[in-house]
This record gives sequence, structure tokens and C-alpha cells, in this order.
Amino acid sequence: MSTLLLNLWLCLPPSIRLYFYSIIWKESRRRYGATDFFVQKLPFNLYMKRGEAASQEAAAMRFVQPHVTIPVPFVLDAVADYFVMTGLRGEPLGTVFSTMQPNEVARVRQSLSEFVHQLRAIPNNAQGVVSGPQHHMPCCDINRVDEFQFGPFASVAAFHSYLLSRITKKRSQRLLKVFMRRSLIRPTLRTGI
Repeated sequence: MSTLLLNLWLCLPPSIRLYFYSIIWKESRRRYGATDFFVQKLPFNLYMKRGEAASQEAAAMRFVQPHVTIPVPFVLDAVADYFVMTGLRGEPLGTVFSTMQPNEVARVRQSLSEFVHQLRAIPNNAQGVVSGPQHHMPCCDINRVDEFQFGPFASVAAFHSYLLSRITKKRSQRLLKVFMRRSLIRPTLRTGI
């Protein structure tokens, strides 16, 4: 029954779904309270995410899911700046990390290491291309790069060249200071861009 309802919903034009998603977002915030600035809890263990990179994130989740055993929410729909996904079991790591015992932190670190290993093992059908979740899509990283979207790049070298060109002298001096402080505090710690 739920699959039938989802398929019927997906037959509606994107503009209509987008209209309802904006209403659902506001109503869920009123009913459940704000979950996060970009993520909102919905009924039935569903979550909605919105933002300029929402469609890229949904595409990335759909791409990664069949290649890994990492718990990845199932994307039900993605329209413009919104996507709806299933929730995952458990508490968000950010809400419990400070209360975890050292052995629990060690298990989390081990799990994260395994997750990174799985992600790096995903086959790349476009050899050397650095892009968004699909080879024709731009990269998107507002946390580390000044621009919202950039690329795609024909090679890793072209991607690295772009990143290096974005670092100003002032920022490179700041990065060097951070690296030096971390090296003095923990000589075995290796950091990089």
C-alpha cells in the first residue's frame, strides 16, 4: 500500500510536490519543533532536508547506497531544494558523543574508518574525473571552498590545482599556523588539506 501511495505521489508534477513540501516543512516545524536548520523531522520516521545542495546530496545517497553496508537513509523523493528520506535507528552522534565512554569512542572511530574504506572502494566509471555525485554534476562544498558549486574536473590534478588557486596568502599562513600548533601538541598527528 505504501509503495502504491509513493508511486502515485511521484506521478504528481514536481511543482505541486514542491508546493506541498514547503507546507509540510512549516507544519512539521510547528508540530515537532525545529530538528535542525536544514533537516526537519516528519511523521512515520521520515525526514526532509532542504538547501541549495539538496538534490546533489540526494543523488550522492542514491549512488552510494548499493555499494556499501553503511547505514544510508533511503531517498524517497528529491525536488529542487528539498528531499525526503527515511530515518535511521539510534541517536545522532553529536548528541551523545560527549557522554560516551572511551571504549565506545574507540568503536565509533573503528566504524568511521570502515565507512571511509567502503566509500573509497566504490568503483569510479569515469577514470580520474572529480565531480559531484554524477559525473556531469559540479562539486559542492560550502565548508571548505568559497564557492557553492565548482567543477567538474577532468583529473585529480586539475581539481588540486583549482583548490590551490583558491588559497590566499593570508589563508595559507593561517593553515600553516594551525598545522604547526597541532604538530607541536601531538607530533604524531598528520593533517592536510
